[in-house]
Amino acid sequence: MSKHNLFDFINEKENNINETNNISTIIYKDKSFDEIGIPKLFNQIKKCKKLKDLKYYQLSEVTCQLEKPNREVFEKYISLVCKGAKSYKSSLERTLSEIDGLKIVLRRANGEKLEEIGLEKGISRERVRQIEKTTLNTIYTYIYTYLQVRHLNNDFSSDLFYNYKEIFKFIKNKELIKAIEYTLLKVKDDIFSFYDNDFEMF
Repeated sequence: MSKHNLFDFINEKENNINETNNISTIIYKDKSFDEIGIPKLFNQIKKCKKLKDLKYYQLSEVTCQLEKPNREVFEKYISLVCKGAKSYKSSLERTLSEIDGLKIVLRRANGEKLEEIGLEKGISRERVRQIEKTTLNTIYTYIYTYLQVRHLNNDFSSDLFYNYKEIFKFIKNKELIKAIEYTLLKVKDDIFSFYDNDFEMF
């Protein structure tokens, strides 16, 4: 968990919203915090649809509701949000590189079939599919969270359409960019939409 406590972090943001409302001025980054939803990977958490809802619960109360593979991802998600945009940006490449299952996603992005990967690894086609799905959802969660954190830092406009190559140009690892592109093709979201340099939509 981040040294910047989640409870204090949320209170600070909510106080900023209240202060801006009192003077009839809404600062976009504060208002956007009020609307931030939790990534869909964590939809199992009851009564917590917005980030601010989490302050009413101990971390253990929340993580016990999640499937085991998602618990560590959730804790890292909270830590990264609390640290802020600059820290998140500097650690995103490393965070993505350390995701279990990344190599399988890259092989799938390169056109390999589930059966081929399964035969080589000695696991079933269905198990490869499960690993791929879990990994894609994890990658997307970090992408989604990065956009949220950037919004909180007021680095973006309120647009919900993004050129993914422009946003992630700071990532030097070409394989990670390929993994991000493949993830955006496979994981659909009702909030953010992405396009590439040729304005092809994902």
